Amino acid sequence: AVLRMPGAGVAAPALLVLAYPTLLAVQPEPDAALRRALDADPDADRFGPDVVRGMYENYLGGPVDDAPLAAVPGLATAADLAGFPSILMINGDVDELRVSGEVFAASLAAAGRPVEVVVEPGTTHGHLNRPDEPAFARSLSRITHALTSLQTRRTP
Repeated sequence: AVLRMPGAGVAAPALLVLAYPTLLAVQPEPDAALRRALDADPDADRFGPDVVRGMYENYLGGPVDDAPLAAVPGLATAADLAGFPSILMINGDVDELRVSGEVFAASLAAAGRPVEVVVEPGTTHGHLNRPDEPAFARSLSRITHALTSLQTRRTP
Protein backbone atom coordinates (compact mmCIF):
# COMPACT_ATOMS: atom_id res chain seq x y z
CA ALA A 1 0.00 0.00 0.00
CA VAL A 2 1.61 3.20 -1.19
CA LEU A 3 0.95 6.43 0.68
CA ARG A 4 -0.53 8.63 -1.97
CA MET A 5 -0.62 12.41 -1.77
CA PRO A 6 -3.41 13.27 -2.49
CA GLY A 7 -6.00 11.43 -4.68
CA ALA A 8 -5.69 10.61 -8.37
CA GLY A 9 -5.91 13.60 -10.67
CA VAL A 10 -5.06 16.08 -7.94
CA ALA A 11 -1.66 17.72 -7.74
CA ALA A 12 0.41 16.75 -4.72
CA PRO A 13 1.23 19.55 -2.30
CA ALA A 14 4.71 21.02 -2.59
CA LEU A 15 5.25 20.84 1.17
CA LEU A 16 3.77 18.97 4.09
CA VAL A 17 4.31 20.55 7.52
CA LEU A 18 4.09 18.14 10.44
CA ALA A 19 4.09 19.66 13.92
CA TYR A 20 4.98 17.18 16.70
CA PRO A 21 3.17 14.37 14.88
CA THR A 22 2.19 10.93 16.03
CA LEU A 23 2.87 8.49 13.21
CA LEU A 24 3.19 5.11 14.94
CA ALA A 25 0.54 3.33 17.00
CA VAL A 26 3.29 1.27 18.63
CA GLN A 27 6.39 3.38 18.86
CA PRO A 28 9.88 2.43 20.01
CA GLU A 29 11.18 3.49 23.40
CA PRO A 30 12.82 6.91 23.47
CA ASP A 31 16.60 7.02 23.49
CA ALA A 32 18.39 7.48 26.83
CA ALA A 33 18.68 11.28 26.54
CA LEU A 34 14.99 11.78 25.77
CA ARG A 35 14.01 9.30 28.49
CA ARG A 36 16.05 11.31 31.05
CA ALA A 37 14.41 14.56 29.89
CA LEU A 38 10.94 12.99 30.19
CA ASP A 39 11.72 11.62 33.63
CA ALA A 40 12.86 15.10 34.70
CA ASP A 41 9.57 16.64 33.51
CA PRO A 42 6.69 14.33 34.51
CA ASP A 43 4.12 16.70 32.97
CA ALA A 44 5.75 16.19 29.57
CA ASP A 45 5.84 12.41 29.94
CA ARG A 46 2.27 11.78 28.84
CA PHE A 47 2.57 9.80 25.60
CA GLY A 48 3.74 6.39 26.76
CA PRO A 49 3.06 3.26 24.70
CA ASP A 50 -0.32 2.48 26.28
CA VAL A 51 -1.60 6.03 25.82
CA VAL A 52 -0.52 6.21 22.17
CA ARG A 53 -1.92 2.77 21.36
CA GLY A 54 -5.20 3.79 23.03
CA MET A 55 -5.37 6.98 20.94
CA TYR A 56 -4.98 4.95 17.75
CA GLU A 57 -7.47 2.28 18.79
CA ASN A 58 -9.99 4.99 19.63
CA TYR A 59 -9.39 6.70 16.28
CA LEU A 60 -9.57 3.43 14.32
CA GLY A 61 -12.43 1.98 16.31
CA GLY A 62 -10.51 -1.21 17.02
CA PRO A 63 -7.11 -2.88 17.16
CA VAL A 64 -4.11 -1.31 15.45
CA ASP A 65 -2.70 -4.59 14.15
CA ASP A 66 -4.36 -4.32 10.73
CA ALA A 67 -4.54 -0.53 10.54
CA PRO A 68 -4.19 0.94 7.06
CA LEU A 69 -0.87 2.57 6.26
CA ALA A 70 -2.54 5.96 5.87
CA ALA A 71 -3.56 5.77 9.56
CA VAL A 72 -0.10 4.69 10.73
CA PRO A 73 2.30 6.30 8.22
CA GLY A 74 5.32 5.70 10.44
CA LEU A 75 5.25 2.10 9.17
CA ALA A 76 5.83 3.20 5.56
CA THR A 77 8.79 1.76 3.70
CA ALA A 78 10.89 3.66 1.19
CA ALA A 79 8.82 2.14 -1.62
CA ASP A 80 5.59 3.32 0.03
CA LEU A 81 6.89 6.90 0.06
CA ALA A 82 7.71 7.27 -3.65
CA GLY A 83 6.40 10.63 -4.78
CA PHE A 84 5.72 11.88 -1.25
CA PRO A 85 6.06 15.68 -0.99
CA SER A 86 8.79 17.57 0.80
CA ILE A 87 8.39 17.57 4.57
CA LEU A 88 9.10 20.10 7.28
CA MET A 89 8.73 18.30 10.62
CA ILE A 90 8.91 20.22 13.88
CA ASN A 91 9.21 17.95 16.90
CA GLY A 92 8.97 18.90 20.53
CA ASP A 93 12.21 18.68 22.47
CA VAL A 94 10.79 16.83 25.49
CA ASP A 95 8.00 14.95 23.74
CA GLU A 96 7.79 11.17 23.48
CA LEU A 97 5.96 11.52 20.14
CA ARG A 98 9.26 12.78 18.76
CA VAL A 99 10.28 9.12 18.47
CA SER A 100 7.62 8.36 15.84
CA GLY A 101 8.57 11.53 13.96
CA GLU A 102 12.19 10.46 13.88
CA VAL A 103 11.24 6.99 12.58
CA PHE A 104 9.12 8.50 9.80
CA ALA A 105 11.82 11.03 8.91
CA ALA A 106 14.36 8.20 8.56
CA SER A 107 11.97 6.38 6.22
CA LEU A 108 11.51 9.54 4.15
CA ALA A 109 15.28 10.04 3.92
CA ALA A 110 15.76 6.38 2.91
CA ALA A 111 13.19 6.95 0.16
CA GLY A 112 15.15 9.96 -1.06
CA ARG A 113 12.36 12.35 -0.15
CA PRO A 114 13.28 15.87 0.95
CA VAL A 115 12.78 16.12 4.68
CA GLU A 116 13.84 18.74 7.21
CA VAL A 117 13.48 17.72 10.84
CA VAL A 118 13.73 20.28 13.60
CA VAL A 119 13.61 19.57 17.30
CA GLU A 120 12.41 22.88 18.70
CA PRO A 121 14.70 23.52 21.69
CA GLY A 122 13.11 23.83 25.11
CA THR A 123 9.65 22.64 24.08
CA THR A 124 7.16 20.05 25.18
CA HIS A 125 4.27 18.69 23.11
CA GLY A 126 1.83 21.29 21.82
CA HIS A 127 4.01 24.40 21.91
CA LEU A 128 2.13 25.87 18.95
CA ASN A 129 -0.88 26.09 21.28
CA ARG A 130 1.07 28.39 23.59
CA PRO A 131 1.70 31.69 21.76
CA ASP A 132 3.31 33.31 24.81
CA GLU A 133 6.27 30.91 24.63
CA PRO A 134 9.29 31.96 22.50
CA ALA A 135 9.25 28.59 20.70
CA PHE A 136 5.84 29.44 19.24
CA ALA A 137 7.34 32.35 17.27
CA ARG A 138 10.42 30.32 16.29
CA SER A 139 8.31 27.49 14.88
CA LEU A 140 6.00 29.86 13.03
CA SER A 141 9.05 31.58 11.58
CA ARG A 142 10.38 28.20 10.38
CA ILE A 143 7.05 27.40 8.72
CA THR A 144 6.81 30.86 7.16
CA HIS A 145 10.35 30.57 5.82
CA ALA A 146 9.63 27.14 4.30
CA LEU A 147 6.47 28.43 2.61
CA THR A 148 8.17 31.61 1.40
CA SER A 149 11.02 29.54 -0.02
CA LEU A 150 8.51 27.52 -2.04
CA GLN A 151 7.00 30.66 -3.50
CA THR A 152 10.44 32.11 -4.30
CA ARG A 153 11.42 28.94 -6.18
CA ARG A 154 8.24 29.09 -8.27
CA THR A 155 8.54 32.77 -9.15
CA PRO A 156 10.34 33.29 -12.50
